[in-house]
Amino acid sequence: MISVEKFYNNKSKVEEFISKRAFCSRMLFQMIINEKFADEINNYIDFFNKKIFDSKKIDKILNKIHAKTVKYYEKAYNESKNKVKNILMSLAYFYFLESVDEHSSFSVGLQEEIKKKYGEDKYLDIISKVDKIYLSNDVKNIIQQSNEDIDLNCQLIATYLVLKKFQDSQHDFFEGEYGKFTEEVQRRYCKNYSATPFDIDFLTLRKFLFKIMQKNKILSLDQVSLLCGLYIKKYVIKLVGGKMFGLGMLNLHGIKVPFTVCIPTNTNLKNEDLSFLESKCTKFSVRSSADIEDGEENSFAGMFDSYLDVKFENLPKAIHDVKNSVNNSRLKAYIKKTKLDKPHMAVVIQEFVEPEYSGVWIGNDKDDGILEWVKGNGEKLVSGSSTPVSEVWNKKQCEGPSLKSDNDVAIGEQLICFQNKLNVIADFEWMVLNGKLVMLQYRPVTRKIKIETIKSEENNDGVIKGTPASSGIVEAKFYIADDYTEKIQTDKILVAYATDPNWIPHIIKSKGVVTVTGGFLCHAAIICRELGIPCVTGIGNEGLSVLSNNLEKVLTLNGNHGSISLGGSSSD
Repeated sequence: MISVEKFYNNKSKVEEFISKRAFCSRMLFQMIINEKFADEINNYIDFFNKKIFDSKKIDKILNKIHAKTVKYYEKAYNESKNKVKNILMSLAYFYFLESVDEHSSFSVGLQEEIKKKYGEDKYLDIISKVDKIYLSNDVKNIIQQSNEDIDLNCQLIATYLVLKKFQDSQHDFFEGEYGKFTEEVQRRYCKNYSATPFDIDFLTLRKFLFKIMQKNKILSLDQVSLLCGLYIKKYVIKLVGGKMFGLGMLNLHGIKVPFTVCIPTNTNLKNEDLSFLESKCTKFSVRSSADIEDGEENSFAGMFDSYLDVKFENLPKAIHDVKNSVNNSRLKAYIKKTKLDKPHMAVVIQEFVEPEYSGVWIGNDKDDGILEWVKGNGEKLVSGSSTPVSEVWNKKQCEGPSLKSDNDVAIGEQLICFQNKLNVIADFEWMVLNGKLVMLQYRPVTRKIKIETIKSEENNDGVIKGTPASSGIVEAKFYIADDYTEKIQTDKILVAYATDPNWIPHIIKSKGVVTVTGGFLCHAAIICRELGIPCVTGIGNEGLSVLSNNLEKVLTLNGNHGSISLGGSSSD
């Protein structure tokens, strides 16, 4: 299985290259399962990041990726063994090609280069002419082919046509036996025939990966960190609990934690399952990690039992007692008050060493927070049996003396750095061991210590920005459609989350099209350019929310600049 450091670097690269989160997720799942695949995708991304718009090279590479899609599909189809493994590999290549085609920094870069060459005001018209000459399969029977002259010696246009060709071929391939077969294999594997096609993909990925991870009943810190790097937080927390999720996140970001393993929720151990730990540590901390603990809404601080300074021979009893703390009276009262569900308990086992110092950090902002610390272990601080030293940090500066570690660097300064690395206001538990800062716990802050909110003036010009996808300006009433089966409304602006070929009847009857997701090369953009319909894509969920609250107003759509604005109320 891939190393945490390598996976973290891959994750950063994939997220910079692929703009669609679902496709990012697929790549990352597959990279954990297959390191060779990870290396191959990294090489492809490195090539595309060079922004070499050579149509022949691009065509060759995309054909190679498609060939891998077919190779693993045929293996799954013809061989009885490893069907799911091969299907997942095939789909990973399929969706990587989809990503390059219209959801990547490469496709965005191509748009920008075309814009530079032909100008901000003319490039959409040029691309519209190309689209009308080289029709996609969706509209070949709707409009006639044009004979306008286009310079195909321009490598930008030639590269655009390669991407457009693959957009069509990918759709046709998936709509054939490939899509039916891959879906059926996944449904049989998950024993689920009611989930949507999108959901069944990710059910399969999760089940397959969790099955690999849980071959051993106890998960390592690195295994949990890999899971934390996926976009499945709630499922990981159900498996390992909130505390272990936080430790996994720290480790994923290269922040030092002690030796740590986790017994997942609903896992029954035998004493022999713990035998490998005897050689790992002299003493242990055995800590709760419930699936409703240490989250963004509720910390459950002090609700469960944890034990420090545990000898190896006493591990089974300590684990049993931590698990059983889900039945204690204080927890029952807390759950009754908060109306939360009864938790499921995972158990964190860490190396226990008496530290020089230990403490907590409560963040108030990314560069602010309060640090409290004591000499020795943190039980004195948490229990209140010792008065801690307090440090107030404001804008990365401490108001007074500060405790230092790690080559004389202030602990508060390091924790502010960790907050920014994690991109969250954090609650940390930490210790200093042999002069080094070691992290014991992390969770998002549930409530700030103080409130000092400065609101910036909101933009009230009423303009919603997106991607200019098809030129033209139109003013009309609009309607929001969640599904293509909804009633078509003629001569209005269609607003949809995204479109596919099933939306063609809506688009044809529309004065303009707005999509929540997508960019310059999405389905709606290409079809609208072919049909000469103004289009703005990628307005985001915030934009959709604004429109949802103003359904009675007239919409002005500017496909030249990628903006839409609301006018006065409409009347039928």
